[in-house]
Amino acid sequence: MAKSFNTGDDKPSDGPHVDPVWPSNKETPDPVLPPRDNWREINPTELSSDFIAVLGARTQLAGMPVDQPVPDPATAPLRPVDLRRDRALPLVGAVIGLLGGMAFLLLAAADLPELVCAALAVGVMILTQGAAREDGLVETVNRLARRSANERSHSPMPSGATALVLLLIVQVGLIAGIGTASDAGMVLLALIASQAMAGVAGLLFRHFVPIEGVDTDHDVRPRETTVIQGLIFTGIICFLTLPALLATFAIAAACAALIIMGFVVTAARGTYRPYDVLTIELISEVAFLTAVFMVLEKA
Repeated sequence: MAKSFNTGDDKPSDGPHVDPVWPSNKETPDPVLPPRDNWREINPTELSSDFIAVLGARTQLAGMPVDQPVPDPATAPLRPVDLRRDRALPLVGAVIGLLGGMAFLLLAAADLPELVCAALAVGVMILTQGAAREDGLVETVNRLARRSANERSHSPMPSGATALVLLLIVQVGLIAGIGTASDAGMVLLALIASQAMAGVAGLLFRHFVPIEGVDTDHDVRPRETTVIQGLIFTGIICFLTLPALLATFAIAAACAALIIMGFVVTAARGTYRPYDVLTIELISEVAFLTAVFMVLEKA
């Protein structure tokens, strides 16, 4: 006859011995992400919450620190809902442009010089974003300078800060030029549209270019539905704020800058780093403003 063993409390067992059933990890399989072309991810009812989430991540308006547009997948893997939120980037960009344009409008009403109004408007937009794009530009240019120096076997030049200063001068000059060629109201509209275009430019770049250091970037690339929604929002904003021909020319210029700068930052390895996205956004914004200024100057 088989012996029955106590459970450790020195009391005999009341019934037959039953082996314990330990939980198995196999009972909860890893979730499978839906395919990238899953159109059910549109979910328009969550657009307001997506907007608030991106507003808090990309600006200082919601009391949250500025976050990178592409978290490190090794430490913070993105979920489908996180990727879907990026559709609100053009809307958040429009808010940033609205703040900068309102600053220009109020300062121009006080009869301040156009350059002063433009410089302070740029300052408002930089403070709103926490200087994220400007920091990204410095990092990208410094990396490209180091790569060029390694190829030529000499010490790299501190090029990032120089490039930032030059680009800020160009940006301020373009905004002041738009105000001179038209009026402060056009500056307001141009800044709203250019910031919306900057948001979707980074979204497009992340969709088509793989991120560095990730074997498979299926989880960190924005979905097709997210990109399409971002393009729709950008088109609506641009064509509601600017004349159709002007908006078309400016969008084309920003897309050309996106393509050219994309080839530059990915020339070595065919991949990008998170701060390269911020550089793409800033360059696309300046290209958009350049096109607006050129059209207004010729009109």
